[in-house]
Amino acid sequence: MSQLQGVPPRPPRLFPAAQILSGEIRLDGYPFRHIAVHGGGHVSTAAIDLVLSAVEMLDPVGWDLVNITDHDTLHYVAFLRVRT
Repeated sequence: MSQLQGVPPRPPRLFPAAQILSGEIRLDGYPFRHIAVHGGGHVSTAAIDLVLSAVEMLDPVGWDLVNITDHDTLHYVAFLRVRT
């Protein structure tokens, strides 16, 4: 998909859990209501812990867990919605 001239790029909707936990990614003022957080290929129990830790960190700032899924044993993705 090519970028239209003069139109700013859309912000991403998929974020690595590790970057949320480290504070590298902050979602204050994020313009969309739904995001996805992924574990980034960490193995099984560590991956789900990493993703859910990011979900718990986002809860107090207004994000609710909608669903979580495993693409395979290495990749977990959580889907979140901002409270309105």
